[in-house]
Amino acid sequence: MLKKILEVDPAKRMTPYQIMDDPWMQMTDAQASQVEVFSDYEKQKIVSEFEYYNLTQENANDDPFLE
Repeated sequence: MLKKILEVDPAKRMTPYQIMDDPWMQMTDAQASQVEVFSDYEKQKIVSEFEYYNLTQENANDDPFLE
């Protein structure tokens, strides 16, 4: 597969779609279930940032000068 990706001749080179369709690039269901995008710390940080943002937006709506 790597030889086909690195082929100098563009007519013979694999396209990105062909690369992604190759069985070697396919993830099994077992592998997919183990993928974790964010760590627990990152998840907690994201939640706290959203809560802080929502709180500041609620308080901004109480400002009479913003009406």
